[in-house]
Amino acid sequence: MEDLSSDEREQILYNHVRLGGQPASFRKAIKSLLPAAAAHKRFSPESARRLGEPLFTAGLTISSHGIDNFFERPMELLTEIIQTLDANSKSAIAMVFVRGGRLPSPVDVTNIEKAAINLLGGVESGVREALVALGG
Repeated sequence: MEDLSSDEREQILYNHVRLGGQPASFRKAIKSLLPAAAAHKRFSPESARRLGEPLFTAGLTISSHGIDNFFERPMELLTEIIQTLDANSKSAIAMVFVRGGRLPSPVDVTNIEKAAINLLGGVESGVREALVALGG
């Protein structure tokens, strides 16, 4: 990230927030905080992408402290988000993880994956729906 200029970092962040799924009210509220966010020592394009998606900002306090915390503690934030997901969404994430980050479409669930889904409290049809809902 050291190779990116401050203008490039700001543009990456601006584009992710503008083109992500955030409502206009969020974008307006966070606009004045974006330069500091882009300058954060832990800034990355992935963290910028997450800031642009409501799933990752549901508990975000829109303040300097909130933004600093968002960039400073990405793993803790991701852990908190995963803990709030329903069983089908957790099962869907587990399937993606087990398959090395890639799932074919349509998904053909193996017997071992069916057992794992069951252990996590999900159901196959719910996992398919969760995969669509979780999208990116």
